[in-house]
Amino acid sequence: MLSGHGAGEYPIDSASVKEIYQGSSIAGFAVYRKVAAGQTGDAFYWYERVGDTTAADGVGSAGRGTAVCISCHMGAGIDAEHSGHDFVYTQVR
Repeated sequence: MLSGHGAGEYPIDSASVKEIYQGSSIAGFAVYRKVAAGQTGDAFYWYERVGDTTAADGVGSAGRGTAVCISCHMGAGIDAEHSGHDFVYTQVR
């Protein structure tokens, strides 16, 4: 749903899984999923784990570390150096 969507708000259940690398090895994963209508960070579930550390796990700004995800992802689409929109930087097609 994420990769096939164009401009505007992403549909509920759009999701992305990212591999986090340290050098050439996968060290962790980050996940986000649109869980509610709206164009705010509270409309997403956020998760990030690197090694044995869970940096984020929760919906919106609630839950462990999700404010860190929102504060970064709110920059998606703000200018030419920050592509994307609706809290999503990378859209694989």
